[in-house]
Amino acid sequence: MSDSVSSLSDASLFGAGDLGPDFFYLSSDGQFVLLAIEPVEAHVDAKVLAALLQHSNFRNYQVSDKALQDAAKNFQELKSQSSPDQASSHSVMIVARRQDGQVTVALSKDAMTATATVTAPFAGKPVDVAQVRASLHAASITHGISTQAISELLVQVAALPPGAQLSAVVAEGQLAVNGADSRFEKLVETLRERILRPQVQDARQDRVDLRDLGVMVTVVPGDAVMCRYPPKPGIPGFKVTGESLPAKPGVEVPWNIGAGTQLSADNPELLVATQEGLPQEIEHGMQVDEVLNIQNVDAKFGHVTFSGSVMISGNVCEGMRIKAGGSVTVAGLVESASIEVGGDLLVEKGIIGHPLHQPGRYSCNIRCTGAVSARFAQYADICAGHDVTVGSQLLHCRIETPGSLTISDASRSKGSLLGNDIVVGKQVLAVTLGGMADTSTQITIRGCYPELLARKKELRGAIETSELTIKHLEDAEAKVHQLPIGEKRNLLSQKIAATRTHLVEQLIEEQREWDQVNADREAFLAQARVLCARHLYAGVKVEIAGFKLTSERDYPTCQIIHQEGQLIVEPLLAIPEPAPSDKKT
Repeated sequence: MSDSVSSLSDASLFGAGDLGPDFFYLSSDGQFVLLAIEPVEAHVDAKVLAALLQHSNFRNYQVSDKALQDAAKNFQELKSQSSPDQASSHSVMIVARRQDGQVTVALSKDAMTATATVTAPFAGKPVDVAQVRASLHAASITHGISTQAISELLVQVAALPPGAQLSAVVAEGQLAVNGADSRFEKLVETLRERILRPQVQDARQDRVDLRDLGVMVTVVPGDAVMCRYPPKPGIPGFKVTGESLPAKPGVEVPWNIGAGTQLSADNPELLVATQEGLPQEIEHGMQVDEVLNIQNVDAKFGHVTFSGSVMISGNVCEGMRIKAGGSVTVAGLVESASIEVGGDLLVEKGIIGHPLHQPGRYSCNIRCTGAVSARFAQYADICAGHDVTVGSQLLHCRIETPGSLTISDASRSKGSLLGNDIVVGKQVLAVTLGGMADTSTQITIRGCYPELLARKKELRGAIETSELTIKHLEDAEAKVHQLPIGEKRNLLSQKIAATRTHLVEQLIEEQREWDQVNADREAFLAQARVLCARHLYAGVKVEIAGFKLTSERDYPTCQIIHQEGQLIVEPLLAIPEPAPSDKKT
């Protein structure tokens, strides 16, 4: 026995003078590690035996701590026996065993994912792909199985010590993709596109004249103005158990046939003009406005109320009112007037007003369903349904739009925003923001953020309620299973199962909407920003989605953005083009 001790690096480490790793040997079938119980002089306990086993060839077998404790006890009992014949007795105990790798499968509550947990073997065979697939099949998991995910899991488990576990998703269902509703595409240019794309005056110097919007685009009877694309059916989904998830098909959105248009006799998916005029996009359709041409809107001409579009070659004078169902184009100035426009408003020169006696009130008021564009504006209250574009200066105005605000010429060399109260939905771009010793410039980017927060709060409550109700149903189901087998038990089980299925589907839909609301929130915060192409003065107040910042000093080219729960000012490396807020059709 002393030879076995000399094979150890330090026999005294084990506290047994004649006990060594060769006391352990393998059973004839190779499944068990046996320990010979023979008389030894030194004290033997479970720790000594465990250390010896780790220095043997059987260190990777699954050890039984209880067996080691029992073996140590047997060694001590053998040592204490007084009879030489009894002391020379020999016995054998099983202290470890070979164990193949194991795999278990867990199915998520919504049956959309399956997770495999693999245990590394104790000197046995590792789990292979076929075993994992067999376990999945036994759990009725038949769809969305990823061989790559299984293989990667097994490769990682192979590097683990015996008995270690690792889990991974190895099967994933696919959510249904709902179909798209009918899509509409306009086939002619409207005034809004022309506002957003001034004509190049000098191509060699890339100079743009904001006053030159090109030839007025009109249509004549028979011109195609919009087409409709059919709805798409959607793509069904599935659970990993094979249950189908139906897709909601797209809906055929009916035409909104505006004045001056009709469906083509040859193609019901095509809308054509029935009269000459100015095309204007409306929701799910187009209309063609008759055009009223006026030289000046002044006291001599009188106020204007017209259902179509209005083109004014001169000015809109002080105190005059215009109400038009279509778009309005003014070649000159709008001075202390009130204009209500059902389409877009283009003022080729400027919008001028003056302060009234009431604080924050101005003599010039603009209410526009579409986009607004002017070379400059001051002391005006402008409310637009789409983007607002000002070519050079926006001074002491109130602006409200769900779209973007741009104060800049094409070269980004001019464009001052000073002393304004701005509320927009997307972004603000200006060349110069604020002024020396100015503290009255306030910019708020609100958009749909308040509605998203409110909906998120509602969904949080709904999800918590659904999860709690499902838990109560599971408890009730467990109690029902304790009832005697019979019709009453079956009926209750069926009712509970049907209610639970409905609630699980409802919970899945709530969680899906929760994810969408969070994605919409992140998308809003990513595009909500204030861009300054040249100079940001101290004292400018900015609020984005409830987060506030006041510029404490002057900054060169920069942008104000939301980052990790606060607004920051950072250098602006490139000035992006403002995103037009076209109507969704």
